[in-house]
Amino acid sequence: MLVLPYHNPVELAKYAASLDQMSGGRVILGVGAGAMTEEFEALGVPFRQRGALTNECMAIMKELWTSPDPHYQSPRWNLTGFKFAPKPVQQPAIPLWVGGSSPGALRRAATMGDGWHPPACLPTSSAPGDKK
Repeated sequence: MLVLPYHNPVELAKYAASLDQMSGGRVILGVGAGAMTEEFEALGVPFRQRGALTNECMAIMKELWTSPDPHYQSPRWNLTGFKFAPKPVQQPAIPLWVGGSSPGALRRAATMGDGWHPPACLPTSSAPGDKK
């Protein structure tokens, strides 16, 4: 899992697509919004915007991977008038598995992701009679 708001989505899309090409289409990219305020501060990334940044980065990468003429416009990004290569081997795009257990992460996994990667620290329940 990588904290997506820490990365430039165009660069990351290029790295991931290149790796997907080299691996013959075996890449699954795990992404999350992050939770450590100190890391966001150190990188100059606005912590309170991490969910929106994650959503936007996911949308940009999918656009770059799937469109022959990528276009994405927002207050942060104006991507138009260029070609993007290489495209991933996997079609339509590299699977994005969303990590986290917050309501935002679960919503992101259900609406934008291709899978969910639960955190390792989720509590487990035990069945009656199980030894603890």
